[in-house]
Amino acid sequence: MKTTLKISALLLLAVGIVSCENIKSLADVEFDTEVRTNLNLATDGTSMKSSLVVYGFGGSATLNPTNDPEVQKYVDKIKDYTVNSITLTVTAVSKPGVKLLKDSFFKLYDTEDEVTWPLDADFDVEVGNSYTLSNNTGDYATVQKILRKNSTSTVSGEGYTNTSEVTITLDAVIDATITANPL
Repeated sequence: MKTTLKISALLLLAVGIVSCENIKSLADVEFDTEVRTNLNLATDGTSMKSSLVVYGFGGSATLNPTNDPEVQKYVDKIKDYTVNSITLTVTAVSKPGVKLLKDSFFKLYDTEDEVTWPLDADFDVEVGNSYTLSNNTGDYATVQKILRKNSTSTVSGEGYTNTSEVTITLDAVIDATITANPL
């Protein structure tokens, strides 16, 4: 009889623990956010690539998810980030006819993690044109890892363009769904 009571008590305790976790997860809040920054790129001189005259470009910007008021509201309660897409949209270019050449690349990194996306084709730099950074090799998992730290990271771009003395501004946007629990 005592054994049956002990087993019943342990069973009730186990069910209670599992139920508390399930009840707590009912309080999870999901919301969409856009973590964004302006990435300014500029040419830095002439160089050669495959016997063509091309111009090197580069630039970087700081990205901080806690700049978003909704993220700030839940910053200590965030359980996860799910990256839905990462898009670079041209918001300004100083000259017409500019192309970012194939194999130029963009990076997102912090002190521990890094992900790089090379351009798979030339990209026409015209205001309004967008380029989506792919998740072909599971790159979004690294981005999610960086975002989960809720701290500053860096977005950069480097490579070659067909035009000298040009400046470009890209709106770098990480579209993400955040899961937080206010309890």
